[in-house]
Amino acid sequence: MQFTLSKDSALQRQGTATKIDYEDDFNTYLKYLTVSRSENKASVKEIFHIWNGYFFPSKAKPTTVGLAPSQMVNEVFVALGDDNDDNTP
Repeated sequence: MQFTLSKDSALQRQGTATKIDYEDDFNTYLKYLTVSRSENKASVKEIFHIWNGYFFPSKAKPTTVGLAPSQMVNEVFVALGDDNDDNTP
């Protein structure tokens, strides 16, 4: 997410203008998603549901088909806002 708001003109391991370590960001997000998914965390399951609806609309439930990219990002933030340490949906 940082890249979209930064002054860096190209996505690289480290931002030329900002010196942001994008590779480290990527690894942090990936670890969060994979660990949380293996823990069956409801918020991360919802994020995958949203992404599946966006990237694979023919296999998705009607609630996620046709989301614009900005809507998808908003839905993901809503899911993360509901993030908690238990595994209940």
